[in-house]
Amino acid sequence: MRIFDIMDSTVGTISANDYAIEALRMMVKQKCPWIFVLESNKLAGVIYARDLERCSETVLRDRDVREYLVSNVGTIDADTDIQEAERMLRDSTRGFLAVIKDGRPIGMLTPKCLVLPGRKFNLQAS
Repeated sequence: MRIFDIMDSTVGTISANDYAIEALRMMVKQKCPWIFVLESNKLAGVIYARDLERCSETVLRDRDVREYLVSNVGTIDADTDIQEAERMLRDSTRGFLAVIKDGRPIGMLTPKCLVLPGRKFNLQAS
């Protein structure tokens, strides 16, 4: 079984050049607290609703997504096997990994994704 089979594929994306207000609207519509940010069709990072909710709507209309971008996002290839994914997720500083295929984010891997019926996993540091 590969990460592609178990990832959360409800992932939104936005361009780094788009206005921050559009990112917040997208997160509200998708009921998701974050979205991936693309630059030249490649993953540039992630933007969180909590960072945008602190700003007024007027400010968000004037600033682009790039100003709120968190760029140090861990990634994992969609074809990675589950055992390797467990290790990578354990070492992740954010608690999730962006699932990448052909350079683009196609999903998110969280500890919840690794909970499969009848299977135990270990995300504790070794």
